[in-house]
Parts: sequence; C-alpha cells; structure tokens
Amino acid sequence: MLQNKMSLKIFGSLSMKNIFLRNRCNFGAQITCLPFLFTLKNQKKYNEIRIVYKEDLDFFYKQFSWIDHKVKSTSILTDLQYIRKNEHCISLRPNSFGLRFSFFLKRAYPKDAIVKTKSAKTSNLLNNHVNFCDEKYRAVHYLELYDKFLSKDEISKSLKAPFLYESRRSQLNVNKNHINIFVMVGGGAGDFKKWGVNNFIRVCINLEKLLDVKIGIHALIGPDEKEEKKILLKAKKSNHRIQIYENINISDISKLSILCDLTIANDCGPSHVAQCVQNGFLGIFDKVKKEWFYKNSLSVCITPPNGNISEVTTLSVTKSALAIIKLKRENDIENITYKFS
Repeated sequence: MLQNKMSLKIFGSLSMKNIFLRNRCNFGAQITCLPFLFTLKNQKKYNEIRIVYKEDLDFFYKQFSWIDHKVKSTSILTDLQYIRKNEHCISLRPNSFGLRFSFFLKRAYPKDAIVKTKSAKTSNLLNNHVNFCDEKYRAVHYLELYDKFLSKDEISKSLKAPFLYESRRSQLNVNKNHINIFVMVGGGAGDFKKWGVNNFIRVCINLEKLLDVKIGIHALIGPDEKEEKKILLKAKKSNHRIQIYENINISDISKLSILCDLTIANDCGPSHVAQCVQNGFLGIFDKVKKEWFYKNSLSVCITPPNGNISEVTTLSVTKSALAIIKLKRENDIENITYKFS
C-alpha cells in the first residue's frame, strides 16, 4: 500500500479502475484529479488504475508511478476499448452523456460518474453519480464521487496524500533559519491572472521588515513566464535569498509547498498542489472562483473589487500573509514536513 490506509469505504469491488478524465488539458484541472485517483489506488492492495485522456497529457501523468496505465484516447472508439463488463468504469466528464450511455450499453459494472444534469434518465444509467457543482472545490468534488459522507478530517487527509507521497522523491531543501515564502507568479491563461512579480517581492520585503527576520523567496515559473524570469534574475542580483525554480515537477512543487511557511500564488495550476497540502495558502485571483479555491483555516483568497487584478494592493496581501503566519505560530503549527515525516 502507498500509505497507512484511512477509514474509507471500498469503492467498487473490482480491482481494475478505468477513469475517463476531463478533456481539458490545463494543469489545474489535472492536479485536482490526483487526490481522487490516489484514494482509488490506495483503498485496496491490488487495485490497478487506468486513466484515459484525450489531450497530450503524457508529460504530466508519466510522473506518477502509482498510476498503472496511461492511455491517450483519440476517439470514442478508443474509449470503448476500455469500457468492459468486468472492470469498474468512472467518468469525470460532466457533459459526456455519450460516455455514460456507452457504459450502459457495454454493461460496465459498477459504473459511476460526475454529471451536469439531474435527469432521472442519467441516474438510471449509473450505479452511482454526483451532480456537478461549480460552487465546490474541484478536488473535493471528485472525492464526493468516492464517498459523499467523508468527514472534514478525511477530506483533508485525502487532499494531502498524493503530494506528501510525491514529495519524498524530491531532493529540494530550504534554509530553516529563514521564513520561507513560495511564490507562484505565473498564470497560463493570460496576463489578466498575473499580479506582477515585483508585487510578490515587495510583499516578501514587507514581511521581512514587520517580522524582523530574513525571508527566503522561492519563485516558481513555467515556460510562459519569460518576462517574469527576467525580472526575477535582475532582483536576484541584489537579493541572494531569491531562488528561481523553472519547469519543475510535481514532486518538487509538493516539497516546496510543504517546506515553505506560506505559499502566495496567482490563480494558476501549481497553486492546487499548495492548496491541497494546506500548509498556508494566499491566493490572488482576478475574481471569486469557488471551484478553484479550497477554503480552510490556513487559506485566504484576495480578489479585486472590479475584476482587475492590478487593483489588489501589496498592503492587503501583506496583511493577509502576516495573519496566516501569525496564526500558524499561535497554534504552534510546524510546517507540514515535520507533522508527516
């Protein structure tokens, strides 16, 4: 088994789980699937996980050794190959009535799905379903398909589990004599999601002055953040505590989310690693997005009043960051590494 088994129900008696993932290829949509997939893998010793996706996602899923089979489906004909009577089929495609109907025609059992309709016809096609709701954090919503009655503690553990597991493969470390802030300055969807690198740096400098302690700044960038990289490299010349991480894998992102005292991030894919880790997260979003923000005691999301992310002030972010750090100190919350080592 991957970890100590939690007191969760057994979801389907068949060992092979065929999960048909959503077609969207963005990073966040895939990361929020991982707690559900990991829970399926971890519930029973001999479970096999087969994921079926339509986009070019090999680069992403090849990172995870615990996913047994990865299949790129080029058409409904490929999908049909993996709908089998003696294998558990699960659809994470809310709009795909055709896929659910195929489950029914090919007599897959059990067959489960996230669906966007409340129609009784859909219910009759499935053994179990959850009605899609964009008011719920996506990763939690997928876990509801596994068990609608998970406690808050079970949800919290399930969200963390794949990232704690993956972090063991990372060799990264941080200077624990500093307060370490993990900043995610990108936003693959466009500039409307980007708060600005200099703002992130300014907040860290503010915290250094207010807390009278050195701040280590750990900046994550992806292939689209060319301008952000230039700014960070220039800033690094005068601040040797700025570390730049470019195109790193989920194991390293997980490790930094665990080791750092706080993550401050735009609405971006990697932010979901930090959100699921629950070690202190401050999101700066262009608008309220309950589907993409996990609210807990150590998370805050700041949005601008008029939808322009540049309206978010460094003062408001500094105050929120300070509040999370102080809350962790008051409650004697060590960073999650030591709690789960």
